[in-house]
Amino acid sequence: MPFPEIRQYYATLDYYLKEGGEGSKVISVNDPLKVKDWYVYQLNFDEEMRRWATSTEVELVYDPWLTPVFTSIWVLFTGAIFLLLGPSNSIYKQTKKEEE
Repeated sequence: MPFPEIRQYYATLDYYLKEGGEGSKVISVNDPLKVKDWYVYQLNFDEEMRRWATSTEVELVYDPWLTPVFTSIWVLFTGAIFLLLGPSNSIYKQTKKEEE
């Protein structure tokens, strides 16, 4: 019978901000830490120590444009819905009446 593999691993991160803030959060592979425009992802852990590992590998990603991009996509989507459901029907009806 093979040795069971770890499917999920957690790490407790303590962070300190330059402005004086601090905090602590338990992160896992699919649950990153978000602080301002930074994301902290857990990538790996010490596989030799397995369950008793005291270190983990993290990746810091700085993405200040994520919020404006999602906002722009939402505005475009909303505009498309208004174009499909909104005034196009009434304009079509007006031009049809004028032709008659």
